[in-house]
Amino acid sequence: MRLDSKEMAAALEVAYNRVGRVVDGLADGDYMRPTRCAGWVLSDLLYHMLLDAQRALVAFASPASGAPDVDFATYWRPFSARDESSVSAARFVRIAASAYASPASLVRRWNETAAAAARSAHSATDSGPITTQGHVLEVPDFIATLVVEATIHHLD
Repeated sequence: MRLDSKEMAAALEVAYNRVGRVVDGLADGDYMRPTRCAGWVLSDLLYHMLLDAQRALVAFASPASGAPDVDFATYWRPFSARDESSVSAARFVRIAASAYASPASLVRRWNETAAAAARSAHSATDSGPITTQGHVLEVPDFIATLVVEATIHHLD
């Protein structure tokens, strides 16, 4: 299945904007409420999503010389919530999210980074394959992974 770059970029913009609308204006205490992600509160989840938006900015500026080795569906295969690296990553997210001076400062960083990632997605729609997390993907497939993750975490 071939994905349309422009449609995927528009979907990412919508997904990231909706997350921003959810977190804008919440009371500080709301960021300590648990999410559906085991062990994470809202600020942890938002920081995790911020890392995705930052990764997107890097990936859009990281053209790959090789052919894609995964697509939007097969990209997810190597990830497991039970492996040791996932536990370390979850711990890192908890510590880093708690280092922000206030939830408002984390929300500001999310909003500015998410908007930049969405703009970059629109600009990258005609480029060749990119690389991220040791994989090569076509741009629309990469954007689709970001849309899926943002949408799922929006529900969390």
